[in-house]
Amino acid sequence: MAKLVINNQATILVKRLMFGDSEQQENAKRQKSSTGVFVLSEDDVACDLYSYNSDIEKTMSFQSYGNSKGGSFKTMRSILVDWLVSVHFAHGFSANSLFLAVSILDRYCAAGETPCRKTLQLYGIASLLLATKYHERNPLRPRDCATYTAGCYTVEQILAAESEILSAIGFRLSVPTVHTFVHIFLSSLKVNQEIRNSTEYIAEKCLYEMELVAFPPSLVAFSAMLIALSCNLHGRQILQQAWGCLHARVNYTEDDSTACKAVIKKQLKATIFTRSKRKLEAVDQKYTTVAKMDLAL
Repeated sequence: MAKLVINNQATILVKRLMFGDSEQQENAKRQKSSTGVFVLSEDDVACDLYSYNSDIEKTMSFQSYGNSKGGSFKTMRSILVDWLVSVHFAHGFSANSLFLAVSILDRYCAAGETPCRKTLQLYGIASLLLATKYHERNPLRPRDCATYTAGCYTVEQILAAESEILSAIGFRLSVPTVHTFVHIFLSSLKVNQEIRNSTEYIAEKCLYEMELVAFPPSLVAFSAMLIALSCNLHGRQILQQAWGCLHARVNYTEDDSTACKAVIKKQLKATIFTRSKRKLEAVDQKYTTVAKMDLAL
C-alpha cells in the first residue's frame, strides 16, 4: 500500500486552525502598538498561512491569454465572469468557490486553446462545478449547470468539459487565489467591517479584468487592500501607522503595486455593456445589499 505523505507545515496549520493555540492567542492579545493597531506575532497563523500560500504561488505561472482574439474576447470573458458571480450568489456559495472557478478557467485558457464564443460558457460553468465540488458542502450538480445554461449544453458535454479542464490544469485545484491573500492580509490589521467589505468588493471587481491574470494573486490582493485603505480615513490612519509591519509581512513595497493598482483603478472606473446594452453589475448588485453596507453606490 502506498504511503500517504502529508506536508508537515500544512498539518501544523490545520491543527492550529482546528484547536487553536492558547499561548499564541494570549501573546497576540498583548501585542498591540501604542496606536492600537494589531500586530501579528512571528508565529501567528496568518504569517504561516501567508508563507505557505506564497510558496505554492511561486510554483504557478501567470500569463495573459486571448490577446490574439482582440478586445471581443476580453468582453466575452467579462460577461462570463458577471454571469458566474450571479450563479454563485444565487446559490449562496462562498467567495472561495467564485475565485477558484475564475482561477480554474483562466489557467485552462492559458494552458491550451482559448474557448470560442460558443463554448466559453460551457467551460465557465464546468469551472464553477469543479470549484464548488472542492469548497462547498452542497456543490452544484451537473443537471443544475445544464439548467443554468438554458439547455445550451447537455450534462454529458459539461462532464466532458470538466474532465478536459482537469487534464489541462494537471488536476491542480488547491491553489491560492486573490481571495485567499485578501483574508490573510486583512487579518494582520485591525480594520473595521467597512474596510474589509471594501477590499473584498474591489477584489471581486478585479475578476472582470483579464489584464490582472498576468499578476500574482498576492500582488492583486495587496493592491486591492491598499486602494481600499486609501479611500477611508480610518484606513489611511492604519496604513500610515502599520506600513512598516505590513511591508515586513508581505514582502511587497508600494512601488511594486503601482502597475497593478493602475489596472485595478481602470477597472473600477470602467462600465462594461453587453451587445444588448445591458450593464455588467452582478458584483455591484451583490454589494449594494444591506449586509454589504451599500459599497457599490
